[in-house]
Amino acid sequence: HKNYTIKPYTHSGEKIGFFDIGACEGNFTGTLTIDGDFYLKNSSFAKNDITKLVLGERIDFGWEVFAYNDKLKKIVVDKNNPYLYVENNCLISTSQSQYVEFTEGKCLLLATNDSVIPDGVESISGAFYGLTKIKEIILPDSVTKIGFGIIQDCPNLERLYIGKNVKEIRANPFAGCPKLNIEIDPENPYFRVEGNCIIKKEGNVLWTAFDKSVI
Repeated sequence: HKNYTIKPYTHSGEKIGFFDIGACEGNFTGTLTIDGDFYLKNSSFAKNDITKLVLGERIDFGWEVFAYNDKLKKIVVDKNNPYLYVENNCLISTSQSQYVEFTEGKCLLLATNDSVIPDGVESISGAFYGLTKIKEIILPDSVTKIGFGIIQDCPNLERLYIGKNVKEIRANPFAGCPKLNIEIDPENPYFRVEGNCIIKKEGNVLWTAFDKSVI
């Protein structure tokens, strides 16, 4: 495996401003370290073979930045980073991040095949993309919001459990998961499951359907 480090260019020791990075698809394998004042654009490092990701203390990011990195095994964030942190191999944004889909509270941005969503995460945005080994995802009761396309192209995902406090599910949250079965906590006052379809209780509205759904 190769090791890559991305740092901003400096001149005469002067600190330069906040830069953004985009269009780095398919260029990296092994360990990728990004250090400096960078905003990582949406999908900027998608479809790589990164196995370890190391982010410095001034990194912030948008949506789906590392989508389709199926080989990613470890995520590390500098302990002084005010925007991002790691728990249970999940990359989570803090309320200080201004670029994510949900800017209030803790938002899960990136997961690996062996990530476990920790209690305390309040929203999820584009975290599970192209993970071929993951079979189960459990959303703890702390999660209240599910963003656009949080799970995409996970062919072996068999079970998704949604906790009792999810009150918002945005468009096209789960696609490309042919084996997926949905469960929702029966105490959830907003959504229920019937025929593997998500039904919004208010108005009895079909909210989302899947490959195995029966309407």
